[in-house]
Amino acid sequence: LVILMTDLLDERASKVLITEFSSLYPRHLPLCISLRDQSLESTALMIPSTEKEMREMGVAQILLEERIKALNFLRMNGVLTLDSDSKNLTVDAINKYVEIKARSLI
Repeated sequence: LVILMTDLLDERASKVLITEFSSLYPRHLPLCISLRDQSLESTALMIPSTEKEMREMGVAQILLEERIKALNFLRMNGVLTLDSDSKNLTVDAINKYVEIKARSLI
């Protein structure tokens, strides 16, 4: 089990990381733990009241979509993923490890 904890920004910015980490499978079991940006999520969901807020919301939504694409690319290439915020990271990581053990992947 090889665990990488990172902040996936988008598929383009993370392409090298995604490609190299994906190449570990099937010899190793890669797990990518991605930390969610709660402020980015809040910005994407806000109701804008100014033109600036409208632009910020649009950019945040695009970044979140790109992040989802990056996570999906990893999954399609044999990488297990965990997408968590910093507040729940410890519990989520332990639960993911227990899931991996229960599925006899390691």
